Amino acid sequence: MNSDKKYNSCDIPQMEYQETEHIYTKYTIGTVVWAKLEGYPWWPAMVECDPDTDMYYEVSPQACMVPLRYHVSFFDDDDHVSRSWVRAGCITPYRGELPKAKFSDGHSAYKKEIAVAMKNADKALLLRLKDRVETYGFQKRFLSKRVTKIRSLKKIKSPKLHGSAGHVFLKSESVDYTRGIHKSPSFK
Repeated sequence: MNSDKKYNSCDIPQMEYQETEHIYTKYTIGTVVWAKLEGYPWWPAMVECDPDTDMYYEVSPQACMVPLRYHVSFFDDDDHVSRSWVRAGCITPYRGELPKAKFSDGHSAYKKEIAVAMKNADKALLLRLKDRVETYGFQKRFLSKRVTKIRSLKKIKSPKLHGSAGHVFLKSESVDYTRGIHKSPSFK
Protein backbone atom coordinates (compact mmCIF):
# COMPACT_ATOMS: atom_id res chain seq x y z
CA MET A 1 0.00 0.00 0.00
CA ASN A 2 1.16 3.53 -0.78
CA SER A 3 2.43 5.29 2.35
CA ASP A 4 1.25 8.65 0.99
CA LYS A 5 -2.26 9.14 2.47
CA LYS A 6 -3.35 11.11 -0.61
CA TYR A 7 -2.97 7.94 -2.71
CA ASN A 8 -3.42 4.94 -0.38
CA SER A 9 -7.08 4.17 -1.05
CA CYS A 10 -8.84 2.67 -4.07
CA ASP A 11 -11.42 5.47 -3.81
CA ILE A 12 -8.76 8.12 -4.48
CA PRO A 13 -7.55 8.81 -8.07
CA GLN A 14 -4.10 7.53 -9.00
CA MET A 15 -0.99 9.62 -8.78
CA GLU A 16 -0.43 11.81 -11.81
CA TYR A 17 1.93 10.25 -14.32
CA GLN A 18 4.71 12.37 -15.79
CA GLU A 19 5.90 10.92 -19.11
CA THR A 20 9.10 12.95 -18.93
CA GLU A 21 10.13 10.97 -15.85
CA HIS A 22 10.19 7.73 -17.87
CA ILE A 23 12.20 7.62 -21.08
CA TYR A 24 12.69 4.36 -22.95
CA THR A 25 16.25 4.77 -24.13
CA LYS A 26 18.41 2.26 -25.93
CA TYR A 27 21.61 4.07 -24.98
CA THR A 28 22.82 5.71 -21.79
CA ILE A 29 25.70 8.03 -20.95
CA GLY A 30 28.99 6.28 -21.71
CA THR A 31 27.57 3.81 -24.25
CA VAL A 32 30.05 3.29 -27.10
CA VAL A 33 28.24 3.36 -30.46
CA TRP A 34 28.65 3.74 -34.18
CA ALA A 35 27.12 7.08 -35.26
CA LYS A 36 26.38 8.33 -38.77
CA LEU A 37 26.28 11.99 -39.77
CA GLU A 38 25.28 13.08 -43.26
CA GLY A 39 28.37 13.38 -45.46
CA TYR A 40 30.49 11.12 -43.24
CA PRO A 41 30.85 7.37 -42.83
CA TRP A 42 29.80 5.52 -39.68
CA TRP A 43 32.14 6.64 -36.90
CA PRO A 44 32.87 5.33 -33.37
CA ALA A 45 31.37 7.62 -30.73
CA MET A 46 30.25 7.72 -27.12
CA VAL A 47 26.85 8.88 -25.88
CA GLU A 48 27.26 11.71 -23.38
CA CYS A 49 25.62 14.89 -22.14
CA ASP A 50 25.72 17.96 -24.33
CA PRO A 51 27.80 20.49 -22.34
CA ASP A 52 25.40 23.25 -23.45
CA THR A 53 22.11 21.59 -22.40
CA ASP A 54 23.28 18.92 -19.92
CA MET A 55 21.02 16.40 -21.74
CA TYR A 56 22.13 13.32 -23.67
CA TYR A 57 18.89 12.74 -25.57
CA GLU A 58 16.11 14.79 -27.15
CA VAL A 59 12.55 13.62 -27.41
CA SER A 60 9.83 14.44 -29.89
CA PRO A 61 6.79 16.30 -28.50
CA GLN A 62 4.52 13.65 -30.09
CA ALA A 63 6.35 10.61 -28.70
CA CYS A 64 8.06 12.02 -25.66
CA MET A 65 8.96 8.65 -24.13
CA VAL A 66 11.38 7.64 -26.89
CA PRO A 67 14.52 9.66 -27.77
CA LEU A 68 14.57 11.24 -31.20
CA ARG A 69 18.28 12.16 -31.09
CA TYR A 70 21.29 11.41 -28.91
CA HIS A 71 24.28 13.60 -28.17
CA VAL A 72 27.60 11.89 -28.92
CA SER A 73 31.29 12.70 -28.73
CA PHE A 74 33.26 11.14 -31.55
CA PHE A 75 36.41 9.15 -30.99
CA ASP A 76 38.95 11.15 -32.96
CA ASP A 77 42.72 11.29 -33.00
CA ASP A 78 44.57 13.38 -30.41
CA ASP A 79 44.41 16.51 -32.59
CA HIS A 80 40.62 16.61 -32.97
CA VAL A 81 37.66 16.81 -30.62
CA SER A 82 34.14 16.71 -32.03
CA ARG A 83 30.57 16.16 -30.91
CA SER A 84 27.09 16.29 -32.41
CA TRP A 85 23.43 15.44 -32.02
CA VAL A 86 22.65 12.31 -34.06
CA ARG A 87 19.25 10.88 -35.00
CA ALA A 88 18.45 7.70 -33.07
CA GLY A 89 18.12 5.76 -36.35
CA CYS A 90 21.70 6.68 -37.22
CA ILE A 91 23.18 5.05 -34.11
CA THR A 92 23.98 1.38 -33.58
CA PRO A 93 25.86 -0.38 -30.76
CA TYR A 94 29.64 -0.56 -31.16
CA ARG A 95 31.01 -4.10 -31.19
CA GLY A 96 34.30 -3.56 -32.97
CA GLU A 97 34.03 -3.86 -36.73
CA LEU A 98 30.86 -2.39 -38.23
CA PRO A 99 28.86 -4.81 -40.42
CA LYS A 100 29.90 -4.30 -44.06
CA ALA A 101 26.33 -3.42 -45.08
CA LYS A 102 26.53 -0.24 -42.98
CA PHE A 103 29.72 1.11 -44.59
CA SER A 104 29.12 3.70 -47.29
CA ASP A 105 31.31 4.47 -50.29
CA GLY A 106 32.90 7.38 -48.35
CA HIS A 107 34.51 4.95 -45.89
CA SER A 108 37.77 4.54 -47.82
CA ALA A 109 38.56 8.28 -47.66
CA TYR A 110 38.51 8.12 -43.85
CA LYS A 111 40.00 4.66 -43.39
CA LYS A 112 43.02 5.80 -41.31
CA GLU A 113 40.96 8.16 -39.14
CA ILE A 114 38.35 5.47 -38.48
CA ALA A 115 41.08 2.96 -37.55
CA VAL A 116 42.44 5.41 -34.93
CA ALA A 117 38.90 6.10 -33.68
CA MET A 118 38.23 2.36 -33.39
CA LYS A 119 41.40 1.86 -31.33
CA ASN A 120 40.25 4.61 -28.97
CA ALA A 121 36.74 3.11 -28.80
CA ASP A 122 38.22 -0.31 -28.00
CA LYS A 123 40.33 1.24 -25.21
CA ALA A 124 37.25 3.04 -23.87
CA LEU A 125 35.32 -0.23 -23.65
CA LEU A 126 37.95 -1.59 -21.25
CA LEU A 127 37.18 1.18 -18.74
CA ARG A 128 34.39 1.36 -16.20
CA LEU A 129 31.55 3.61 -17.35
CA LYS A 130 32.48 6.53 -15.08
CA ASP A 131 36.16 6.34 -16.05
CA ARG A 132 35.22 6.07 -19.73
CA VAL A 133 33.22 9.30 -19.64
CA GLU A 134 35.90 11.08 -17.63
CA THR A 135 38.67 9.96 -19.99
CA TYR A 136 36.99 10.18 -23.40
CA GLY A 137 34.27 12.77 -22.74
CA PHE A 138 34.14 15.90 -24.87
CA GLN A 139 34.78 18.39 -22.09
CA LYS A 140 37.81 16.53 -20.75
CA ARG A 141 39.38 16.21 -24.20
CA PHE A 142 38.45 19.76 -25.24
CA LEU A 143 39.78 21.33 -22.03
CA SER A 144 43.03 19.35 -22.14
CA LYS A 145 43.60 20.52 -25.74
CA ARG A 146 42.88 24.09 -24.66
CA VAL A 147 45.24 23.92 -21.66
CA THR A 148 47.97 22.53 -23.93
CA LYS A 149 47.42 25.43 -26.35
CA ILE A 150 47.54 27.99 -23.52
CA ARG A 151 50.74 26.44 -22.13
CA SER A 152 52.36 26.67 -25.56
CA LEU A 153 51.28 30.33 -25.79
CA LYS A 154 53.06 31.14 -22.53
CA LYS A 155 56.32 30.16 -24.21
CA ILE A 156 55.84 32.93 -26.81
CA LYS A 157 57.61 36.17 -25.85
CA SER A 158 55.32 39.15 -25.48
CA PRO A 159 55.89 41.97 -27.98
CA LYS A 160 57.68 45.03 -26.58
CA LEU A 161 55.99 48.41 -26.50
CA HIS A 162 57.87 51.71 -26.47
CA GLY A 163 57.07 53.84 -23.44
CA SER A 164 54.54 51.54 -21.69
CA ALA A 165 54.10 48.07 -20.28
CA GLY A 166 52.46 45.66 -22.69
CA HIS A 167 49.61 43.31 -21.87
CA VAL A 168 48.12 40.78 -24.27
CA PHE A 169 44.54 39.64 -23.72
CA LEU A 170 42.97 36.76 -25.63
CA LYS A 171 39.53 37.90 -26.71
CA SER A 172 38.21 34.65 -28.15
CA GLU A 173 39.04 31.03 -28.75
CA SER A 174 38.99 31.55 -32.51
CA VAL A 175 42.25 33.52 -32.58
CA ASP A 176 44.69 32.03 -35.08
CA TYR A 177 47.81 31.73 -32.96
CA THR A 178 49.90 30.43 -35.86
CA ARG A 179 49.78 33.82 -37.58
CA GLY A 180 51.07 35.75 -34.58
CA ILE A 181 49.54 38.45 -32.47
CA HIS A 182 47.87 41.40 -34.17
CA LYS A 183 50.25 44.34 -34.09
CA SER A 184 48.83 47.81 -33.59
CA PRO A 185 50.76 50.93 -34.73
CA SER A 186 52.37 51.19 -31.27
CA PHE A 187 54.30 47.92 -31.81
CA LYS A 188 57.79 48.07 -33.36
